[in-house]
Amino acid sequence: MKFGFNLLLFTTFVEEEHAPLFAWVKSLGYDGIEIPTGDGPPEHYKTVRQYADDAGLQCTSVAMATPETDPSSPDPKIRAAGLQRLRERIEAASYLGTPVIGGPLYAAHRLFHDQPPTVDNMKWSADVLAEAGDIAAQAGITLAVEPLNRFEIMLLNCADQARQLVDFANHPNVAILYDTHHAHIEERSHQDGLATCGDKLAHVHLSESHRGTLGAGLVDWAAVREGLQSLDYDAWCVCESFGVAVDGLRQAACVHRDCFESREEVVETALPFMRDLVS
Repeated sequence: MKFGFNLLLFTTFVEEEHAPLFAWVKSLGYDGIEIPTGDGPPEHYKTVRQYADDAGLQCTSVAMATPETDPSSPDPKIRAAGLQRLRERIEAASYLGTPVIGGPLYAAHRLFHDQPPTVDNMKWSADVLAEAGDIAAQAGITLAVEPLNRFEIMLLNCADQARQLVDFANHPNVAILYDTHHAHIEERSHQDGLATCGDKLAHVHLSESHRGTLGAGLVDWAAVREGLQSLDYDAWCVCESFGVAVDGLRQAACVHRDCFESREEVVETALPFMRDLVS
């Protein structure tokens, strides 16, 4: 198993000013660093890859769909734009050398409608993801769809919905990301949620109920351990924490207060917590 830290605690767009974070994360013993790739031209991530290489870190990545590029939209033009966005994010991730792109790749974040999603929305999204899966396969990348809580997205809130979407897509490069923060809100139990992901589980975000320091909230970590062990999961576990300092993310994720002493404390304590969790 490999352990990483998601840079969304510090920024939504990695630039030169963030380069020192890479060496620091490596000095703490992490195997990798997770890069938000939602913005900027794909070529930008060549430079970001260099920061990781210089520090001796591997990369994973996250991205999301927008209202203008929603793969689940009934409008074929918007779905086509969604495929193009995925193509560009795959290209960005290929520069990073990441094996996985996780996140709400399947529908627009914080776009809410009067009626619940339909099977048609699910199938439209699956069709786009299957096409994107062909592109991702050429780069050796897996697209890992992440169910989000009901206050952030409509199409996928639970692992069983994610499994349905992945089964509709029926592509070896389309799988599931399980995030303990969202699952804490939406699942009946972590054991059941992870079991539902089953062999389609490709990536894990370990995130506290309040998005702060791991172990300082209400997530049932014993159940997470049991669920991961039952699957013999051995891919990436990445700590994801959010704070008020990052503009844009703060509003998108409704983060109104910091649930940690400092960002440094979150990073420094997360790795031993994660190692102990899965040992």
